[in-house]
Amino acid sequence: MTVGLAAATLSSTVFTTMTASAVSRTNGRAHGDLAASRAASLLPHQTPAANDIWALGGQVAASGDPDRTLAEHWDGSSWTAVATPNPDVGHNDFWGATTVAGATTSTNNMWAVGDYTDAIGVEHPMADLWTGTTWSQFNSIPSVGAGSNRLSAATAIASNDIWVVGFSKADNNIGTPARTLTEHYNGTTWSVVSSLDPSTTSSDRLLAVAATATNDVWAVGLSIDNNVASTLIEHYNGTAWSIVASPNQSASDNTLYGVAALTTTSAWAVGDYADANGRFHTSVMKWNGTAWTAVASPTVGAGTYDNALFSIAAVSATNLWAAGAVYSPTNTGAPSDTLVEHWDGTQWSVVPSPDGSSGRFNELNAIIATSAANVWTAGDYVTPDQTQDLTLFENLCVPAPTVTAVAPVSGNTSGGTSVVISGTDFSFATGVHFGSAVASSYTIDSRTRITAVAPASLAGTVDVTVTNYGGTSASSAADLYVSVPPAISWKQYRLAGNNGSSWVPIDAGALRLTFTPSANANAILSGNADLWTSLAGVNQDLGIFVSGGSYGSGTLVGWKESGGNAGTFSPNAAFVQTVTPVVAATAYTVTLEWKANHA
Repeated sequence: MTVGLAAATLSSTVFTTMTASAVSRTNGRAHGDLAASRAASLLPHQTPAANDIWALGGQVAASGDPDRTLAEHWDGSSWTAVATPNPDVGHNDFWGATTVAGATTSTNNMWAVGDYTDAIGVEHPMADLWTGTTWSQFNSIPSVGAGSNRLSAATAIASNDIWVVGFSKADNNIGTPARTLTEHYNGTTWSVVSSLDPSTTSSDRLLAVAATATNDVWAVGLSIDNNVASTLIEHYNGTAWSIVASPNQSASDNTLYGVAALTTTSAWAVGDYADANGRFHTSVMKWNGTAWTAVASPTVGAGTYDNALFSIAAVSATNLWAAGAVYSPTNTGAPSDTLVEHWDGTQWSVVPSPDGSSGRFNELNAIIATSAANVWTAGDYVTPDQTQDLTLFENLCVPAPTVTAVAPVSGNTSGGTSVVISGTDFSFATGVHFGSAVASSYTIDSRTRITAVAPASLAGTVDVTVTNYGGTSASSAADLYVSVPPAISWKQYRLAGNNGSSWVPIDAGALRLTFTPSANANAILSGNADLWTSLAGVNQDLGIFVSGGSYGSGTLVGWKESGGNAGTFSPNAAFVQTVTPVVAATAYTVTLEWKANHA
């Protein structure tokens, strides 16, 4: 069985499992690719159709039977198996899929590539085109040498500019090394284009390909020499292929399985590498226009479990997805779990994804994004009774966030207030705004909470909004935030002859502020003063008074007694803070007042 990807409209910020058609593989590891009315490796500004998605691969009807090609199609509501050609009685497999960039329909734009095995065990390259009703097989795919030729992946820049990559062998002797294979379709015929191998003794395979333009095509895979597997990256500049240096994080085993390209200065590749103890870790690499460098990525259970990333989808420089699996250190890799990782522009992180069958074999082989907010991944899983290996499809749809509350509801126009934002679907937040102003900073605490620092702003009421890949939260009374100018005075004041019970405004002009909330809320009011006394045993009390609404002409809502001894200054500093209920559309005045603590 093999796996694929599709799109639907689900309201979820975690991956959910989708039901697939009943195709199965009874042994062996699944393989395949996903495509959706455009290339599986997303090109800039291209959006696949969410109701026209294909998964291509292979399947086995019963143990011991040869592989048969497999195609499944998503029409926006369900998956269905679609009949595919099998040119030979031996193994027939699709390994890659692509659609013409920008195509709005898969008809005459969807390609599936792979190989078929003849009676003497030689693999031959295969490429099929979906015509809208059936798969049309191209029988003129050239082979190199007398040995096996396999097409592992494809990318379509235009209907007359399609690349496939894989490997070839001069003969099928065990010791004959594999050679890289690249072929090109010009709209009429397929032809072999010379590609490179690191050495004459290495055994080399290209496993994935992606492109942004005719002169910017990337292919990745591995090169094995002296029993050491090294990463292999090649680039086509419109004229010829060349090998580009790439990092190796292991001294023994490094492989790149997937590649995605955004621009000529931004491409990514994923795979795995083995540590000194033979445990595999995820591997991610980035092209910056000059060189490929390794980028840190999570490995689940590092040192205990094997991790691999098989496919990558690039939506933008701040929105990339990779899919693979976490395997147990057993001969079969089972039990294993699906693995999805996300790049937000700063770091890679693991995104929870379900298993088809917990405690059994599970993996994801391909991933695509039909939009910035809709991601599909596909793979396979072994049933609980271990009699079938079934296709597995998972979807992540990121709805626009909602803001249900902000606290506090007000702060100073100078900014700097820490504001807790409550709501939904914050996991993939990409921005927080106070009106049109960008938050000074923000931290995603959970799916339902963000802590942001309010920016400096003019006095007034604004909506606090959160943006994610699905859009921006709608404005509502629940997200209103009031910016008010702080009341500050650097003057010195004197309190003389106070009777110890009467509160007196420190400065009714400078230390006074007014505001009108746009929603019922709790206002956090704070006051601070440095107090000094020359009379032993007498201290000052600092209080906040509110007038307006139910507070009438003035109500003490919070106070603090300063401490210290006579003749001191700094130890007598007093700070008072209170949380005060306020009502929408009601004008309030706040003053900072003081009194002696006794006559």
